[in-house]
Amino acid sequence: MKHSVFSLSVLVLIALLGGCGFNLLNVPALEFSISSGTLGYEVDPTGGILIKERTLTFRNRAGGLAATVTGYTITFVDSGGNAVNGGDNVSEGSLNVYVPAGIACKEPDPVIGCTVNSPGATFHEVAVTPTQGYQLLPVGIAFAHLNAGNPVEWYGDIQFTGIASTGAPFTTRSYRLAIAPPD
Repeated sequence: MKHSVFSLSVLVLIALLGGCGFNLLNVPALEFSISSGTLGYEVDPTGGILIKERTLTFRNRAGGLAATVTGYTITFVDSGGNAVNGGDNVSEGSLNVYVPAGIACKEPDPVIGCTVNSPGATFHEVAVTPTQGYQLLPVGIAFAHLNAGNPVEWYGDIQFTGIASTGAPFTTRSYRLAIAPPD
């Protein structure tokens, strides 16, 4: 009985610390947003599609390691949860975005910077790191969206990959981006 109470107490403590932003795994704790909040496109008078660029922004929550975001994968899905465009619904791209650590310390390691184990380590929020503009919506997906009548339930699930300052690879959680009617 004592063992199960102890185990439960440890799990509750881990959950509480994780909810407060404490980073037990010593990995990047990236947050992501996109300009305009959606994937969008325009239709010109001749019916041509113009894909709008979107600026991606990243920031590290307090306690997250520095990271370089190296790529993304977007899976496009319709309102029924089906692959858009007959299965040709995955888009990948490369990035090279450095996101500073959410940790400060007195003497950063010259290779990996500050970690939770560094002397004098403190957690802090870091400024947003914007990127250049990216065209994330493939023209085939935009045409399929337009031909389906501009449904508001279509979306892209985007995940980012990269390398933490420790050299460890990481993959973020999936972020959902709505495909907007022509803007």
